[in-house]
Amino acid sequence: MIRMIKKLLLFSLALSIYSTNAFSMGAKKPTASSIKPVVSSLAKTIVNQALSNVLPLYVGNVSPLLSTVLPVLTKIAANRLEANLIGRDVVKDFGGPYLEHIKDLAERSECAEHIWKNGLKAPAGFIKGMALSYARSSCRLIKNDSTPSALVNILATAVSKKNILDGLFKYKTIFDGLGLSLNRTGIRPLQAVYLLNMGTFVSENGGAYCKGDMTGTKLSSTVLSKLLSEYKSGSALRCFADVFAEGTNCNQGTNVTAYSKECPAFGAEYAAAMLRVQSMAYKSVADQSAEIAPACDDLLKNVQDMIEQDPENACGDIF
Repeated sequence: MIRMIKKLLLFSLALSIYSTNAFSMGAKKPTASSIKPVVSSLAKTIVNQALSNVLPLYVGNVSPLLSTVLPVLTKIAANRLEANLIGRDVVKDFGGPYLEHIKDLAERSECAEHIWKNGLKAPAGFIKGMALSYARSSCRLIKNDSTPSALVNILATAVSKKNILDGLFKYKTIFDGLGLSLNRTGIRPLQAVYLLNMGTFVSENGGAYCKGDMTGTKLSSTVLSKLLSEYKSGSALRCFADVFAEGTNCNQGTNVTAYSKECPAFGAEYAAAMLRVQSMAYKSVADQSAEIAPACDDLLKNVQDMIEQDPENACGDIF
């Protein structure tokens, strides 16, 4: 009987794995949380049918046995079915407590209260969105050894006097004054380019992401295509559109490219890369009117400290 039960289990699991093809039919991939009730119901049906069709060949009255083994086999089948779906046709759920922690850090920061050169505070959503985008870029750097990224190699590379188009080279004296040493590849150049990114966009568009093109001119087609593919294939929540929109009126004139408006997190990371390779595309960098705000440097350092205390979970939420 035990051997027969094992065969039934293998049979039911085979059916459950085969049934994952049904999830491949839709144009939009479901999330992990959205499939749980479907998986549970499907697993129960599969196991129930398998037992009902096969057990009568061995025993007469199957009802007592069904009530005993059905819950156990169903749970095992559901776990196997869900594991088979995740990573194939189902998008991992996005979000978690660290997103909220970072937004809270940004909201309570002096950066959020900073009065910029234009005499205004940046929209609350812009500061939160840039803090989240910085956190994601930082996680890319953390993952770079195991998952090499061309984007990281641009964002976090050391400043060199050979690259006069690098915005960090143009602002190096200011960053030196903040104690951000840019002579070594790593987290310091990454923090610096996000500070410049924030100052540039506030200077040129008041921090309203939808009223200026965060992507500037074209970067390497390889970097662009990979970044676009990543954002377009993932959850729309990764774009932080709702976060960036806080305090911003996007119903008036805009010259932002369609996808940057739809996905400002993509625009933020792409603009940061542009500032490293083609910074003169931004007027406020060319004339050095873009402000570097020490208060925002403190915010990024606090975000970095949070990530480094628990990189696995923090990056799991943010990435």
